[in-house]
Amino acid sequence: MVDEKKKNFLGILKVTKDQMPFIVKMLTVAFIGILVLNLASLFQKPTSQPQPESFSPIIENENGRKETVLEYDAGLEAGLERILGEIVGVGKVSVSVVYAEGPTREYAVNVSSTQRDTEESDQAGGVRTTKEITENGEVVLLEGNQQPVMVKESMPKIQGVLVVADGAEDPLIKEKLFKAVQGLLQVPAHRITVCTRGGR
Repeated sequence: MVDEKKKNFLGILKVTKDQMPFIVKMLTVAFIGILVLNLASLFQKPTSQPQPESFSPIIENENGRKETVLEYDAGLEAGLERILGEIVGVGKVSVSVVYAEGPTREYAVNVSSTQRDTEESDQAGGVRTTKEITENGEVVLLEGNQQPVMVKESMPKIQGVLVVADGAEDPLIKEKLFKAVQGLLQVPAHRITVCTRGGR
């Protein structure tokens, strides 16, 4: 039975002498087509794809000045470098802060809610109660300038902090840097790394 199926399968693939020139011509045309397409792509000039605009949300600092998250990040890193560099024995310091997410804002919303109860009874004496609740929300806008009323703003969440310092090879200095960053940023210990600056 297996031999019979094998013969039937090979019979399908069997090529006669009359079909051979046609198959050779078709394979040659296919090969030349693929070759032309590949050669054409080699001589084409690469097209420059438009770069997407970088989006950087705007946050308001403690002075009321609006700045992007990138500016806030650079300011935070520079401030940390300045203050950590003042610790005795630290030397030159570089700080990198990585964020898990950007700032979040909550806006005031007027919520209107309606509730409708429906009670239906069928012929068998059963009762079915349906409760329908509809809620609509509308963002509250300040009169005059049409800006939404902000209820709460959270600063960007910090994913991790890397501190590279000349004096970090001393375990006591390393611990001071570690505790200073942990205290200043309120970041869990496992998200802070303190390393010695290379090239010394």
